[in-house]
Amino acid sequence: MFVALYNCNENDIIENKENEKMLVENVDFISFYKNQEFKNYYNEVIDNKKILNRNTQNIGVSTNLIKHIKTKELETYTFLVEKKNLSANQFENLVITKDLIGNEISAAFLKYNMSTELLLDSNGKPYPFQGTLEVLPVEEKSIEGLLSRSTTLCFRVGVLMCNDNRGEYTSDHQVTEACTKPEHIYTAQSIECATTFGPPNFTDEADGGGSSVPIDSGTTGGSSTSTTSGGTIITSLIPSTLKDEWFDLMDKLTDEQQRYLYKIENAQIRKEIGDFFEKENFSKEAEEFIIKAITEFITFTSTNYPGSNEGLPFKWWEDETIMDTHVFFNRGPYDLWRILTKEEKKILRLYPAAAVFLHNNKKIAEESTVNRYNNNGLNDVSDAYRHAYFNALNTREMGTWLAKKLSDAHESETPERWSLEVKMDKFNNSLGHQVGNLYHNATDIQLSNIIFDRIKNGKGVYLNPINRNDPNYRDNLMTPEPNDGTHGISSLTKLTPTF
Repeated sequence: MFVALYNCNENDIIENKENEKMLVENVDFISFYKNQEFKNYYNEVIDNKKILNRNTQNIGVSTNLIKHIKTKELETYTFLVEKKNLSANQFENLVITKDLIGNEISAAFLKYNMSTELLLDSNGKPYPFQGTLEVLPVEEKSIEGLLSRSTTLCFRVGVLMCNDNRGEYTSDHQVTEACTKPEHIYTAQSIECATTFGPPNFTDEADGGGSSVPIDSGTTGGSSTSTTSGGTIITSLIPSTLKDEWFDLMDKLTDEQQRYLYKIENAQIRKEIGDFFEKENFSKEAEEFIIKAITEFITFTSTNYPGSNEGLPFKWWEDETIMDTHVFFNRGPYDLWRILTKEEKKILRLYPAAAVFLHNNKKIAEESTVNRYNNNGLNDVSDAYRHAYFNALNTREMGTWLAKKLSDAHESETPERWSLEVKMDKFNNSLGHQVGNLYHNATDIQLSNIIFDRIKNGKGVYLNPINRNDPNYRDNLMTPEPNDGTHGISSLTKLTPTF
């Protein structure tokens, strides 16, 4: 039996014309990950261990949405294949199938070649697919299993209907030219299936062979007829728009890096990398950062990872609770009362090593500030020095782009009442970025001396005047919110060059 379904709702129970019930549902990668047998087979496919007749280089498999179908005899998971060289009228799926009777697992790549544009109805559901389907088994033995069963093809059909029953119509009917008002138009959904028997006709393909068969389900929502190679259950996944920049990034990754990124257990980190890359407008700096991050992720083991020497558990970067509560993260690198912001956590999830750099450099900067000024002040010259020195250290270790991303992320949740502090901090952070970039081979002491000299010569800024006797300095006694004081800032306070 072969079933192709478009965009089914979660937990649909569909009954085909042989009265066999099927569970059709959307699942996320976490649910799929719990199915150990399917997960192991998927990873073997991604690692190329199962590929016998297909070059999978530069092929990615999306796990943002997975389709799951189950009957009494068969169970399948369908994934959208991400490829740069597919034309606008093609999309491709990877389908993993388990024969529940014979207890065997196989997989196939399915390439859909559309003969007409794939249109969506008013509810975002696609109209029936028309074109050809190429079936390319991952392993040669898969073909044998495909030959022995009947072929059933089912479509979720979306039909535009009209409830304007004037004139010749006495009930709801398909939309005609006379039905023009949007309030009278709606979409009716139905499942249409057809069954054929016999083996498919195989054609020789340039990439190793497979079957190519026509599919034409019609456009009116009536009976649908088609033939294709039987022996598995699939639900087709239609691709969303993928940016060329994402494929360009994939081209720059090694085979090992691509396989790591597309393993099912790494689906979440891949999604976050994609989101981050797009948010950064696919910049060259973001691309270099992502490649570096993936390179380091591959080297992590349960005993060798960033934070292991500091008492952090393995994969702490995947657990936001740890970043919120662990003593390692109990304060921000610049001040004494704030924890990590959401933007900081996003970066640390992609590059955990940054957390160790921040932690170590924070200690160095604070100790140096006390040695230079006898205190770690707030909004004063010592505060300006600490910010500048801390960011010079970070820039030396991580580069200007990432150091600035982290310093800006730290300021991203600062309340409006402290907006003048943000301007001060960003000014001094920038001074540190400049020094760290110019003197990237300098020692800690050398960087400290350079920053101290520049602060003395008015290259930094602090806030003046500050009323340190304000009773609301640390906490506004008139509000229930803790630590919401004025920090001595008033309408007279200005950014002032350091001395």
